[in-house]
Amino acid sequence: MSKLSRRDFMKSSMVAGAAIALASPYSKVRGANSDIRMAVVGVGGQGGNHMKYFGESCKGARLVAICDADRSHVENRAADFEKKNGVKLKTYT
Repeated sequence: MSKLSRRDFMKSSMVAGAAIALASPYSKVRGANSDIRMAVVGVGGQGGNHMKYFGESCKGARLVAICDADRSHVENRAADFEKKNGVKLKTYT
């Protein structure tokens, strides 16, 4: 039985891990469903900040719907989002 040093074990593990990590993106086919579709419930203060983040800088995710108990919040936020991002959101109250 050969003795495997800790250093050799770590090298082998890192090589195997790198091979798996590099091979996996090529094995997946990205389709129409690759984006994460998000909804924000409660579009007052903090919810408005979430909408801004999803509209501007969240790669791989898109905002598709908003909901709030106050219809005026929903209407105002949806109009602002469409004006700024060119995306019409589904709205719910």
